[in-house]
Amino acid sequence: MKVSDQLLESAYSVAIDHDPITLEKQIHLALGLHSCKDGKNERKDLNLVIVLDISGSMSSSMSGKGSESKMKVANKVICEIIDNLKDFERLGIVLFDDKAETFLPLTIVQDLEKKSLKERVMKITEKGSTNFEAGMKRGIDLFSTMDSSDLSNSNRIIYLTDACPNVGGTDSLDVLTKDANSGPYGILSTFIGIGLDFNSEIVEELTKVRGCNYFSVKSSEEFKKILNEDFNYIVTPICYNVKLTLESKDYEIEKCFGTNMAEQATGEIMKLDSCSAGQLDERGVKGGIVLLRLKQKSQPIEDSIIKLTLSYENEEGKKFRQEKQVTIKTDLDGNLYETNGIRKAVALVRYVEIVKDYLDKKGNQHSKSNTSPEWNSKFLQLSEIFTNEMNEIGDELMKQELEVINKLIYYSK
Repeated sequence: MKVSDQLLESAYSVAIDHDPITLEKQIHLALGLHSCKDGKNERKDLNLVIVLDISGSMSSSMSGKGSESKMKVANKVICEIIDNLKDFERLGIVLFDDKAETFLPLTIVQDLEKKSLKERVMKITEKGSTNFEAGMKRGIDLFSTMDSSDLSNSNRIIYLTDACPNVGGTDSLDVLTKDANSGPYGILSTFIGIGLDFNSEIVEELTKVRGCNYFSVKSSEEFKKILNEDFNYIVTPICYNVKLTLESKDYEIEKCFGTNMAEQATGEIMKLDSCSAGQLDERGVKGGIVLLRLKQKSQPIEDSIIKLTLSYENEEGKKFRQEKQVTIKTDLDGNLYETNGIRKAVALVRYVEIVKDYLDKKGNQHSKSNTSPEWNSKFLQLSEIFTNEMNEIGDELMKQELEVINKLIYYSK
């Protein structure tokens, strides 16, 4: 496994194969970001405020009947954070429903009675409606108790909510987050959507704020992982103003998967206000990738070169620029997958495209291509292809998509 020696660098892999159903030749390019800080699990010292949603909807279960409530899981996660903070760091807690209250002022951790604090946290119950802005304002206000000698630590608020906040208003999420970041305390923000996917408008606004990040968790396991195993990474940005672009005289971007930030016309693939390191396992950096499907603009007579340009700033504001060249083989007869990662990404994208096409046509009563025999045949073929890819890649996690395909086979009979 290759580990980067740069603060940030682009990583890529190529797949050239044929769509197994349409038989069309396709070229995919997977892109990601690696860092020399990946796997180091380090963080700057923190002044941390947790803003917790205690509205009535937090009484619902995290995932399915019989599982723990969102409130109970959130309480347990906060207790784990309390245990993980260093003695000279600071912690504050704000609760909000239709109004906000200070549960714990910003306090040096070594001055806390941890046992009694965790007992109090576990007794927090849900009630009332949701006033997200009230919680945000109270959380930001907690930092006003610090003097200048306290500012060597990184200042961050973690918001835990199952509500979808507003954007665009005077006191909306994006405005308050930007004001907190540009204010005297330089407050960074993390938003955790509990059983919730933030909509694209919110995501777009959050990515514009320096040091801000967001996560959606659908299970108690995911929740605990993000705020325990991944905690140091999510609270520690390593670089800012990250931009990755693609240039080629022979190819253009036909489709982009994994981000809605790409500007296909300009070749801009990623644009992030801040970026953090990630965990490492035996296969490399754990995290998402962006997958591009490329289309020929002209017929190349020899191997084509695609130029990737990455630019970013470090914490001190120093600017960096890196270029890499990707070679696309034009005379390849068989299939090529440079990594299992891109092979899995291509398989998942094709699965999603077929299922989405089915659902779109199923909703169109005038469509003539929605006959059950036709779709049943497609899903049978997809099941065979997907099973083969899962076995070749050796990834048992792909069984969950296979289960969906088999259900579609049954319902399309």
